[in-house]
This record gives sequence, structure tokens and C-alpha cells, in this order.
Amino acid sequence: MTLIIWKKSKPGGTSKSRYKARREEKLASVNQEKRLKKEIAETLSGCSPRVWKALRE
Repeated sequence: MTLIIWKKSKPGGTSKSRYKARREEKLASVNQEKRLKKEIAETLSGCSPRVWKALRE
């Protein structure tokens, strides 16, 4: 007679989907920091967003 023990699956799906979720969170935080740095630079320089756009192009 064979005894089968079922293990519960890990939450969050496969390792690939967990990796994608971690990567998405990391990219979101990096992008948020970039936006914050940009806003601080604009505020400290006193230039309008139009001027910043013109300088980037």
C-alpha cells in the first residue's frame, strides 16, 4: 500500500510569476524615486515644467 502526502502549493503561483512580481515592485520603486528626484530638482531650480521639457529635448 502506498501513502501519498499532498503538499500545499506555495502562495503566489510559479517561481516565474513570483520573480515577475518582485521585479515589478522593484521597478515601481525605482521609477517613484526618479519622479521624486525630478520634482525636487524642478522645485529647487525654480524653472517651470515647460522649461524642463525643452531642456530634455
